[in-house]
Amino acid sequence: MAHRLREGVAFREPVSDESHESFRYDMNRLSAVRRLVFNEPYLQQVREMTSSDAERWRVWLDSTGDMPDSQGSYAYLQKRFDSFDDFCRLVELFQVTAVERHANRRWTSRFLYPYGPDLLYADLDGSSARLGSNDRRFFARGGELLYLMLNRSSRGAELSERLEKVLMDPDTRWNRAVRALIPPVREPGSDRLTGIKIGYLPHRHLPQYEQIAEDWLAVLQLDVPGEALLDPLVRVTGLNLVLYLLERAHAVAGEATKPRLLLEIAGPRRGSVLDLAQQSFEANRDAPALALAAYLGRARRTSEWADVTQQPNAGVAALDFLKHRFCWRPDRGFMPDSSADRVFQVMRTDAEKRHHQHFRNILPTWSRQIGLAMARRGVGTWYAPDDAFLKAIVLVTVGQHEELRIFLEKLYRRYGIVIGPIEAEQAFGSLPTDFQELDANQTRLEMRLRALGLLERLSDDCAYVRNPFRGRRR
Repeated sequence: MAHRLREGVAFREPVSDESHESFRYDMNRLSAVRRLVFNEPYLQQVREMTSSDAERWRVWLDSTGDMPDSQGSYAYLQKRFDSFDDFCRLVELFQVTAVERHANRRWTSRFLYPYGPDLLYADLDGSSARLGSNDRRFFARGGELLYLMLNRSSRGAELSERLEKVLMDPDTRWNRAVRALIPPVREPGSDRLTGIKIGYLPHRHLPQYEQIAEDWLAVLQLDVPGEALLDPLVRVTGLNLVLYLLERAHAVAGEATKPRLLLEIAGPRRGSVLDLAQQSFEANRDAPALALAAYLGRARRTSEWADVTQQPNAGVAALDFLKHRFCWRPDRGFMPDSSADRVFQVMRTDAEKRHHQHFRNILPTWSRQIGLAMARRGVGTWYAPDDAFLKAIVLVTVGQHEELRIFLEKLYRRYGIVIGPIEAEQAFGSLPTDFQELDANQTRLEMRLRALGLLERLSDDCAYVRNPFRGRRR
């Protein structure tokens, strides 16, 4: 988005029903800064062992050598700071505020929070003198696909203006701080990855694109500083992407029902709601596998497959058909007399194995990381929101205040979230457990929201969920 904003086309990419977005973008390496923050072993040692400021600079510059990518010396830093100690404190600030700062990753794949445009940079494989090429081990394509989703919504222009104002301001304190560490430009584009291809996203129109855009706008309009918006943005985006994957799985599997997430609000003892939340989680976790089976099975109901099975050498014909239809690359040979059904079963086994090793882990991992689900040894994983997730949902869905009953109805209608007995009956056609258990679950939600300062009860029959940050940002 930062690159396309500079080009003046952010979230305004042309797309039609017959074509998809096709463009390339650039991304900073920020190699000098990331080495200072994540791979500089001498800084503290020099600071502690040398007393004179001038001597500290001399010793450190001699010991650390030149910047990565042959960009020259770090000597420019001495002119930008009043003292070596000030320089060390700024580096420490970024070290302790880094993303997942305790993660055991190579330094070329560690990140600072994107508090401004100059804090955005690529994941690099670290395999050459120029720190390698763009790697997707940790950064993957999630941001690219999210960009395409937002671009295809009807709110793209509004999103571009709001994001530029709130999160892409180069004059914020964090952005000015990191600019103090960035070396002067020697050659334009010398510290950039260029020509990165955008990903591919099917379906020109989906309701999920509009919902994600609306949720982003709701967060960006909160009356809080831009850096404080990142946490609710992460959580509500993760929730929407979980729902997107589930919606697509249900559609491919031919299911008419929408995804349902039954949340247990943690109580003093284990009850039936926890069991229901666990069943809900497991059903959603298995939904993509059912979609995969349905998708593969459709190939056997085509006229092309019927023709394959009638050929004299059906196994060879089936192999060619499946390679072409699914881009399958089998890692084994087949006997000359293999049947078409045998070849199909091998292909399906390969697909299920790969799914189990990779894609099956996405929904559980994302659900836990955004605070939607909880995992406990001996119990398993179930939907149980943490405080940060509850806060994000309130900030996104509530105006300045809203009656609790309306809030719960909105959560169910918008996200398929089930907490109380009324929504449970709507979701399942009847109460999946006794009324008292679900009513107690709703009461625990009210207590949690009140403890977070997000709910007030005006009378026995009137509880209001309140959003203290809504409505004043311009």
